Amino acid sequence: MTTQLIAVWIATGLGGWLIGVTRGRPVWGFVIGFGLGFIGMIIMLVLPSKTPKTQKLMMEDRRPPLDAVRMSASIARALLWAEKDLNLRRR
Repeated sequence: MTTQLIAVWIATGLGGWLIGVTRGRPVWGFVIGFGLGFIGMIIMLVLPSKTPKTQKLMMEDRRPPLDAVRMSASIARALLWAEKDLNLRRR
């Protein structure tokens, strides 16, 4: 009975650690999982992530929306057209 209890205690500690790794808090996950058992694992699942966004998500956040890209391209074309028009008028 006691060996089973110890095995479950260690398993919930390791489960909390695994959840903590994904949240950026592995030690905290192990301590909460080991100390509170399954309730600690649920608490770790509810906690927000501490780690920053992945590089891919950060790049997607920096990328301008497609409408802004199209608008800037059309503005650039209009400015080039206006510049050509002004150069023709000066001659």
